[in-house]
Amino acid sequence: MNAPEKANLEKPGTLLGKRLPRVDAREKVTGDARYAADFNFPGMLWVKLLRSPHPHARILSIDASEALRLKGVKGVLTGKDFNGWTWGWMPKTREEAPLAVEKVRFYGEGVAAVCAVDEATAEAACELIRVDYEELPGVFSIDEAMAEGAPLLHDDRPGNLSWDFHMNFGDVEAGFREADLVREHKFETGRVLTGFLEPPAAVAHWTEEGITVWSAKQSPYFHYRHLAACFNLPLSKIRVIQPFIGGGFGGTKNDSVGADFCAVLFSKRYGKPVKYQYSMEEVFTTCRRRHNFSIVARMGMKKDGTITAMQNIAYAEGGAYTVIGPLTLYLCGAYTTLPYKIPNFKYDACRIFTNHPSGAAMRGHGVTHTRFAAEVLMDMMAEELGLDCLEVRLKNAIVAPFTTVNGVHVKTCGIKEALETVGSKPAWRNRQANRKTGGSVVRGVGIGTGVMGGGSKQRGHQA
Repeated sequence: MNAPEKANLEKPGTLLGKRLPRVDAREKVTGDARYAADFNFPGMLWVKLLRSPHPHARILSIDASEALRLKGVKGVLTGKDFNGWTWGWMPKTREEAPLAVEKVRFYGEGVAAVCAVDEATAEAACELIRVDYEELPGVFSIDEAMAEGAPLLHDDRPGNLSWDFHMNFGDVEAGFREADLVREHKFETGRVLTGFLEPPAAVAHWTEEGITVWSAKQSPYFHYRHLAACFNLPLSKIRVIQPFIGGGFGGTKNDSVGADFCAVLFSKRYGKPVKYQYSMEEVFTTCRRRHNFSIVARMGMKKDGTITAMQNIAYAEGGAYTVIGPLTLYLCGAYTTLPYKIPNFKYDACRIFTNHPSGAAMRGHGVTHTRFAAEVLMDMMAEELGLDCLEVRLKNAIVAPFTTVNGVHVKTCGIKEALETVGSKPAWRNRQANRKTGGSVVRGVGIGTGVMGGGSKQRGHQA
């Protein structure tokens, strides 16, 4: 591999096309980079969470007396210690408490927190806490949650509706009448976890100057607002120090977790730095993940491949809490029209509560679901009309500057050049000859496009 080139930082444009070293590369490859779990302080205490063995249950009682008698244990928190405080992305979606209050809504939800002199003691104390539950029936799919008479996760959310969002631009029915072919198909996407190598971790220290946390947060500004609200402090009293991040991709590191608030409250009580670090089991069973969607996509197309209209009816499985889900639904709609010229567009989406961990931002944050459906539907329709799917994409691809029917103004875009480059490659030109079939498995070459805004702004429509 050739050595990275040097760029003249004083001359505009000299960064483009150059192989430049990452500014953090040396610290990472030498092991000098410090992540949140690498921070330790004298007298530091540890937090561990006791988690629910049930996906849906009422909490009848919590007895921590035996845990408190264990040598090295400093204290125990339950949800009631936070005095009804909850957090969420928007005021009307602030439903999640640091620890469950009255009932749990997914397997592994935190019900109590232990503070001890070391991690092992805190873990042992969690095993000594006795919780009496009344198990409740749960809902684990969109269809189950929307069925008549289904158990409700939140009593004030009939039909388990977490959020809904709607867009209607142009005249979609007129667009379908104009088309030579209208096709509708249902698509489903699966639940995906972010899979970062570094689990959530933080050290919190409450002093007379305020709260300082060393925390694995890719979006520290969300977190410091949550801390200020929870502990009724001005933002000037909250300091979030972001160490190196061992992978984020949205999800949990784009948000706060229950242990964040427990660590801060314990630090306030005992005047010591307090640390937590999730296990990978906690990551896999409790952390934020990509929503899974059920999408009914409908598209109209002329005989020459021109798209005349597109409509999506989307249902997102949201898990136990709303969290940042409203933005997910918005982005699913806002970017469905790109990178193609879609003159008529309608989008209706609902986010549904289920007894799973919450769905949130992850790698494209909502855009991937509806774009996947649109791309596959384009291929289906191109084949039915006897058209080349690459030519259909080129015919409909936008050329910047361009403003979509739903008000996204695109100032730069190289989609046509990208498609032409792909079409010139042997892998695409020879795809039929190189297609391999083995039993029920077919290996071939496909094509698809995706989009995510960078510095974009919208005109005429806001979330």
